[in-house]
This record gives sequence, C-alpha cells and structure tokens, in this order.
Amino acid sequence: MFRRNAIISVVIIILTVILGQIAKANLLVDNKILKIKTVDELNKLVFQFDLSLDDYIYPNYYTPEKALEANDRAEIIAVVSPTGRIEQYHWLLRQEVVINKVVRGDKSLEGMTAKLDVSNGLVYYNIDEKRDPFDPRGFNLYYTNTVNIMQPGNEYLAFFNRMPLQDYAEDDIIFNCISTEYSYFNLSLPENDLLITDATANYKLEDLKEYEYFTGSKRMLDLWYDVKEAAVKKYLDPQ
Repeated sequence: MFRRNAIISVVIIILTVILGQIAKANLLVDNKILKIKTVDELNKLVFQFDLSLDDYIYPNYYTPEKALEANDRAEIIAVVSPTGRIEQYHWLLRQEVVINKVVRGDKSLEGMTAKLDVSNGLVYYNIDEKRDPFDPRGFNLYYTNTVNIMQPGNEYLAFFNRMPLQDYAEDDIIFNCISTEYSYFNLSLPENDLLITDATANYKLEDLKEYEYFTGSKRMLDLWYDVKEAAVKKYLDPQ
C-alpha cells in the first residue's frame, strides 16, 4: 500500500511539473499579447500569416446568399467607427468602437462606445507541432484572421450579438461579432485586387491598411467583395 501511494505521489508530482511548464509557456504567450492596448501598437508588430492563401473549400459552397443568411441572424447591425483602442488576448481580439448608426436592433445604442469581440487576431504560439512546446524559440507571432483589423478613420458595417455574460462585464458594453470572416465591412476603403502572395514573409499591419481581406486567391477575394457588396446593398441601400 505504501509503495502504491508513493508511486501515485510521484506521478502527481510529475504531472504537476508538466502542467506548470505548460502554464508557464501560456503565460509567456499571454503576457506579450496583454500589453497591447492600441491599434498603433498592433500596427508595428512584425508577424507572419497562419492561414490558407488558396481557394481551399469556401468557394465550393459559400455563396454571398449563404453568407448573408449568417449575417442576417445578427441581433444588431450598425455602422461603427473604431477608436483605436483594442484588447488583444490569446485567440481573441476586442476592438473598441463608437456606434454611429444602428441599422437594425437597439437604437438606444447610437452614440455609445462599445467593444466588439472577434476570434483570433494576432496570436503568439508554436505553429510547428514537431517542435518542443516549452522552447520559446518555437514561438512566433501570427495573424490568423482573413479580415484585417478595424483601423481608426474608417467606418464599418458591423454585425454582432449581445454577450451572454454582459451583466458581469462591469461598465463595459461588449458584443460578440457573428463570425470571423464576415463580422464587419470597411465602408471607407474602395475595392482593390491586393493579394498576400507569401504567408511566411514578415509583415506589419501598418503596411497593410489598404488590404481589407487577406488571401492569395483572386477567386476568394472576389467572393468576399461579392458578399460585402450584397450586405451594403441589403442593409444600407435597400431599394
């Protein structure tokens, strides 16, 4: 019995050490991200892309009509302006905006400052599963969204829902964007043909302000602009 308990104790100690190292690695990751509070800071960071630059699967089934079905389920549709303040967490980007006009939803929100949550953003992690997860040299900074961040000075058509735990958000008004890919459209930036040709190259967001959607596929870019055009026509320019 004593020997069995001793073995169990040793196993628990080993597991504790391993979990502690994992937690330490994650804290290293999060601490680097949590210090970022403004778009200006985010713009200057050097990163690579962790996303497919090819057609992959979306064009085979993701039509503008199907995308708008998802957008139409948003509780609130509004025209917003980013303030430049952000909170970049690990796998979550929170962007502060002023709600200029509510197209659909609670009109009392107009003029208020709120925060919009969207998945991913800039993430510091180990993309190579074969590397030692405890080796800091295995980590790099990656942008993992296909849509660019909201830049101050622009207006956006945004689609979002109330956060289920809003009552616990203290004085912050926080909403969840309806998706990663079609959460908002830049109303101030004209359509262009800019593509990302090399995901492994080093980039800065301050050099990519003319990009609204990140892809290496002209077909994907055209599809995304078709969705944007359909959304603007439906919600801002209805016939």
